[in-house]
Amino acid sequence: MNKPFRIIPVCAVIAITETPPTFLVHANDDKGVSPENSIYFYLALRKAKVPAEMHVYERGGHGFGLGKQHSAESSWSVRCEDWMRGQGLLDISNRPFRNTESNPR
Repeated sequence: MNKPFRIIPVCAVIAITETPPTFLVHANDDKGVSPENSIYFYLALRKAKVPAEMHVYERGGHGFGLGKQHSAESSWSVRCEDWMRGQGLLDISNRPFRNTESNPR
C-alpha cells in the first residue's frame, strides 16, 4: 500500500549579531506569508541576541500597511515608532551617519 506523499516545509532562519535591530509585524490570517515565518525569524534574532520586537495581530491579511484605521492592526505603526524611539533609532543626535558640519542641529 502506497502512503500519501506529503511535503513538509522547512524553514531555516539564521540571524547573526550584525543583523540590525528588527521590528516584526504580522497578521494571523495572512494568506500570502505564514506568520510562522516571522516567529522563526524572531526566535533566530533572540538566539543571536539581536534587539527585536514582534506583534502578531489576529486579523489584517497580507500587506495591511498604513491605510486601515479603527482596527487592532492599525496601531502597528505607533507600536513601531515607540520601539524605534526606545532603540534610539529616531533620535537624530544618535545617528552614526550624521554630518555635523553640514547639519549643525
